Amino acid sequence: VRFRAETGDVRSMAFSPDGHVVATGHWDGSVKLWNVSSGRMLRAAPKGHRGVVLCLAFSTDGNGLVSGSADSSSKLWDVPTLQESLVVRGPGWVVSVAHNADANSFLTGFNDGTAIQWDASTGKNIRSFQGTGSAGQPKRGAPLLSVALGAAAAVTSSGDNMTLLWPHDEAETPQVLQGHQGWVVTTAFSPDGSKVLTGSHDNTARLWDAATGRQLHELSDPDHDVLAVGFSDDGALAIAGARDGSAMLWHASTGELLRKLPASPTTTIAAVSLASRLLLGILEPPPPKPNDDLAQCEARCAAQETR
Repeated sequence: VRFRAETGDVRSMAFSPDGHVVATGHWDGSVKLWNVSSGRMLRAAPKGHRGVVLCLAFSTDGNGLVSGSADSSSKLWDVPTLQESLVVRGPGWVVSVAHNADANSFLTGFNDGTAIQWDASTGKNIRSFQGTGSAGQPKRGAPLLSVALGAAAAVTSSGDNMTLLWPHDEAETPQVLQGHQGWVVTTAFSPDGSKVLTGSHDNTARLWDAATGRQLHELSDPDHDVLAVGFSDDGALAIAGARDGSAMLWHASTGELLRKLPASPTTTIAAVSLASRLLLGILEPPPPKPNDDLAQCEARCAAQETR
């Protein structure tokens, strides 16, 4: 599934759990749904947000979609109609989102290092997380570039190269996922919630035990920043897409590389899906790295406000 970033102004992308629909978020604040097989646009919300749509995530049941924007809002959408069902606002730009229908909640990560878990029915703030710091201590100011929400825990990853696994039982101490040497920009739970898959600018993907935070495998075959990760429906396979357009497929239990799709220097992979088939969400030309990207967002948002 390929989009041209400079013409379509696509900024973010996500596949539905069944792989039939892809959602795109745009610089003009619009949110769109597309049929993966035909490439036909299904529905559009042309005024979805007042700022660029920085992140998107489908609910685990595929019926809902959450979007996050530089206008500090996050919205829930009903996928069959693309009607807005809920709006929440936080302390800054929403740079990462996750949605777990089983827990009836969604998670937003902000550019000031804060994360908030919200009730998907009422919009109530269920829990707030501080960003990560050295030795797992809270630190403000590092953007939460990736979040994930499982049935028993949440994961937050920030721009200071730290990733934390937060049990939903707030009495339990969060686990620091130690190993990555670069920004962790993409995270996913396995379907059964037993594993966490992370992708980083250190050119690796890593598999973790979701109960203990122990690293299971370092998947070091990528040759560039890993921007998108996911699992197959049964959790047996792990997939990652990289900034250079390459994609890797591993056995999730052993870490064995099963297949590597070649790189394409003019494209980057922004989303992956491994439901009934392998799907890659491709942007061309490749978007800037997060530090450059946030600066570009600030410049473009300022320009839009002056119009």
